[in-house]
Amino acid sequence: MGGKGSGGFRPGAGRKKKAAHLKIAHGTATIAERLAAASGPAEDQPDAVTMPDDLSPLQIEHWKELAPIAVRERTLTETTRPAFLLLCKNRANLDDYNGILETDGYTIETEQGTKAHPLLTARDRMVKIIDAQMARFKLTPFGKEVPTGAPAKPVSKLQALRGGRS
Repeated sequence: MGGKGSGGFRPGAGRKKKAAHLKIAHGTATIAERLAAASGPAEDQPDAVTMPDDLSPLQIEHWKELAPIAVRERTLTETTRPAFLLLCKNRANLDDYNGILETDGYTIETEQGTKAHPLLTARDRMVKIIDAQMARFKLTPFGKEVPTGAPAKPVSKLQALRGGRS
């Protein structure tokens, strides 16, 4: 396998191209590739999506908080506006649930004794729904932060024995 006549003209055969950022890091990028990477992608400013008129004050607060981020991430468009509106309404409902639970407490007294507040399960379901909706609009962080500086080089055992001298 892999000898003479084992491909070459097949689609996708052959060595894959090196990514532009790797070419720059390894010093093999052409001048045109370095200039293209330095200028960055030509992104135009996405269009702002209009806020609906029939929102409650709490929903307006959530819209104003989340809409700029979603527009910047290019996930809020006129076609995704109804789903984003539902996200704002669900966040307002969650705030209402939390307010009720703060005043009533997390437990209630019934004839059978102390029980969990019936709103707790609804609130927990709402939290999961909102988490999925926020992920859909790229409003939750994913992954790890990229370190800004180079990590400190560990001292080898030989350098430690020499007292840090080379």
